[in-house]
Amino acid sequence: SDFLFGAWKRDTSAITLFSDGAGFIKDDGDTNIDLIAAYNAASTADYTRENAVGTLATAYKTYVVKVVTDANTLGIGTVYGYLDGDLAGTLGGPTSSILAHDEEWALGFAIRNGEAVAKTLTIDYVGWISER
Repeated sequence: SDFLFGAWKRDTSAITLFSDGAGFIKDDGDTNIDLIAAYNAASTADYTRENAVGTLATAYKTYVVKVVTDANTLGIGTVYGYLDGDLAGTLGGPTSSILAHDEEWALGFAIRNGEAVAKTLTIDYVGWISER
């Protein structure tokens, strides 16, 4: 199965490709959870990615994507990925232009079953916090 949790430009095919956003993704055929960020991506090869920041488990997990931007410079920022409260990965940095600055993002998650068998996903809650 595939899943994607995070925030991105509104898109009807986010698992296949989203052009602008950040989040956690798990690809069909593996158990690795990757942290990704995209800015005007034309293919998944354009993602800024840290592979295998976690692995899929059957127990409940807490996923947090924290995006910190530079208020003075468009597109500059850092994406932090937390799994169960622990820092799992970091993308970008104080001089990295990896974030979309010309699009509005929305909170989202996407799920796609890659097999012909039933799968179960339980979501306790989804939330968004914005500090200014």
